[in-house]
Amino acid sequence: MKTNPILPFSIASLLMMLIPMLVFVWMPGHEAPWYELGIYPREWKGLVGLVFAPFIHQNATHLFSNVLPLGVLSFLTLWIVGRRFFGLSLGLILLGGLLTWLIGRPSYHIGASGLIYGYVGFLMAAGIVADNVRLLAFTMLAVFLYGSMVWGLLPLQPDVSFESHISGALAGVFWAFVFKSSLPKRTKYSWETEPDEPEEGQAEEHEHGAGPFSGHQSMQIQYEWVSKNPKTESPKLEEED
Repeated sequence: MKTNPILPFSIASLLMMLIPMLVFVWMPGHEAPWYELGIYPREWKGLVGLVFAPFIHQNATHLFSNVLPLGVLSFLTLWIVGRRFFGLSLGLILLGGLLTWLIGRPSYHIGASGLIYGYVGFLMAAGIVADNVRLLAFTMLAVFLYGSMVWGLLPLQPDVSFESHISGALAGVFWAFVFKSSLPKRTKYSWETEPDEPEEGQAEEHEHGAGPFSGHQSMQIQYEWVSKNPKTESPKLEEED
């Protein structure tokens, strides 16, 4: 008996939403050096943010703008990859963080938006990489829900880390190709694998020698029978042959 995956997937998605909220409550205050756990590009101390940056937020507005999409997109990703979700999430965090560390501006980069863009990039790329129409539906859903996030890839706001958005999206595309063999395969129906069977009328014609040269075959048989009877003349048949 198969269990319904909605409940465990929902619990895992809620956990992804709960972790940054607990971290935000735990932070002693906005003046404390909690931001130093973020990613600081091209400095060794900034590498610690590869793990911690997605769970640190500047204020309540920043936090709640990320929590809901984090829950929705993690649920969609769970539906596709199942138990590989946490390994994929860790890969998105590490690779996206590393790219941010390489290309980011010299400032602390914090927040879950990089991971969110990682899920979006993965969902979009997975729908294209896998030969699965149903999986494309998740791509269309992600585009419908968060298609406006494309503006976050542009340097439109000075206090927004578009570098982490780009890095997360690229990491998502990369891991979609890595997880290609683990993605749901397209369902093959029996009519796609069974050989075509000739229709009843075609089968009878085949058995009786009917075909594009059937006239020639019947004529040849008639000619041979006629040729065995010297009393029968068949000049037309000899001319046709």
